[in-house]
Amino acid sequence: MTDQQSPLISEYTKKVPIHVLGEGIGQYLCRTTFNNLRLTCKDVLQITESMIRPWPHKSLLVGKTSIQSIAFSPDGSKLCCRDRSGNIHVWDRTIGNEKTWRGSLRSACLGNIVCSPDNRFLAFDGKSKSIQVCSIQDGESLKSLQGHHGAITSISFHADGRTLASGSTDSTIRLWDLGTGKCQRIMRKHRGFVYSVTFSPDGQRLASGGSDRMIRIWNPFAAASHQQDDTIMMRGHSLVVVSLSFSPTNSNLLASGSLDGTLRLWDVLNQSCLKCIQHGSEILTVCFAPSGIRLAAGRSDETIVLWNVEEEKEEAEFNGRLLSFAPDGVTLATAGRDGIVKLQSI
Repeated sequence: MTDQQSPLISEYTKKVPIHVLGEGIGQYLCRTTFNNLRLTCKDVLQITESMIRPWPHKSLLVGKTSIQSIAFSPDGSKLCCRDRSGNIHVWDRTIGNEKTWRGSLRSACLGNIVCSPDNRFLAFDGKSKSIQVCSIQDGESLKSLQGHHGAITSISFHADGRTLASGSTDSTIRLWDLGTGKCQRIMRKHRGFVYSVTFSPDGQRLASGGSDRMIRIWNPFAAASHQQDDTIMMRGHSLVVVSLSFSPTNSNLLASGSLDGTLRLWDVLNQSCLKCIQHGSEILTVCFAPSGIRLAAGRSDETIVLWNVEEEKEEAEFNGRLLSFAPDGVTLATAGRDGIVKLQSI
């Protein structure tokens, strides 16, 4: 930063948003919209945090590899990404940098990555059909959950932060105790691969979907004597159910996406389909916004559609197929095969 530019910082950064741009792994520049000023990451840290807009709308370059999963931490301080080579990238908003943990596993399935409710851990599918749990701060491996006989396709944390659910191509769902690393329960009712598992916000339900085209709703903590009769089954999709998302504000409202090109909204309590939205391409992922008012769907044609659930209308389209909402409710992270994560304003 030149001396000529320095006086402009204090005068204009209070009025003009500063955008931190990923222009290579581990390299960052800061650009304002005033006279195209450029600052190094070190210079950015000298500016007070209140002058920097949280999660400015930007592009984060992962590299020349496709991205397989993205997720914000629940407190919104970090954005995590898994690439096809097995590397994990964590962008930290509070200090403006990126960490990359090199992996040796090229994911054969979905390359899952999820953050724990207390913002301390990451869980992702690892080697030998296992689930790896590591520190979100430094990538230190903490647990390896082993028991599945097929590839891990989906992972979900319970709200208590102590329980993890996983789905697999071995047709089972497993519940894990993170304290002991042991499997607490195995659920076997799906006929075929299990592609999606997700806990409800209140933690009372677990939804699953798979290649048998069924959506099942489980009581995850049912007593052993009742485990054979504790599921609800909902039919409607004509092809594989690949993604599920509960509304953050209503544990009875569930969204599902399928390779049949439809997005469906379900009333879990009444076991009924409320709405079926037709798409021209296969649905790969669905996710509710924190408010529960908006719902995004990522399609195989590299298009993400943002829906307003209350008004029953499409609001916007973005490029990409993977997505994650920031807790602020106004930022949507999107990604595709080009190795770029984009932060979109909604």
